Amino acid sequence: MMQLSMFYGARATKPTKIDSDQFWEDIRTGKWEKEITDLRDLLRSKGKEAYNEKKKELWAITMSGLFLQRAANSMVRYSGLIQGDIDSVDDPEKLRDELSLDPHVRASFLSPSGKGVKLAIRVPDDPEKHKESFFAAERYFLEKHGVTIDPSCKDINRICFTSYDPELKGNEDAIPIEVGEKNYPKIAPQAPPLQKYRYGTVRWDEVFESQGMV
Repeated sequence: MMQLSMFYGARATKPTKIDSDQFWEDIRTGKWEKEITDLRDLLRSKGKEAYNEKKKELWAITMSGLFLQRAANSMVRYSGLIQGDIDSVDDPEKLRDELSLDPHVRASFLSPSGKGVKLAIRVPDDPEKHKESFFAAERYFLEKHGVTIDPSCKDINRICFTSYDPELKGNEDAIPIEVGEKNYPKIAPQAPPLQKYRYGTVRWDEVFESQGMV
């Protein structure tokens, strides 16, 4: 069980604390059922702009650790968890259940809108490797499950809004995702700059050798 910071709304800077297991249980048992139900009704009746503004009033946690405030450099303790947001899903319930079976997923539940899935992903317990861990998770879930995690989740102080999902799935024995150099974003190799040669002015045998053409 890990302690996470909890903020009353997206604009709050002074946190309280909550145990991670308690947070999952509160989502499952409906502590915020009314707020989430009202928010989903608002999305249907008034649209995304009104929904996004109202969502900022929800309680939210910093899934990756315990912080003194919202600033990334105020971390007290790393949780070994990374948030995974998967938005605009055709069948969010089916995806939630599928991803909950992955060995690296600690918790899988519907987002506040009910149209996406949120994950708590186990990663190595090392804040220095947080971004490397995110890239590992990003690539892993794309290759294994065909889903794209919101790149904003790479921020160590990213907040996760609460939700309501009585079918939240959890795995206390989730194992950290493997992190390695291969998980960094690929950078295309740059070709050597082309050089212009004038006939009769160079030794072509030397040019071919320098370009690996012999």
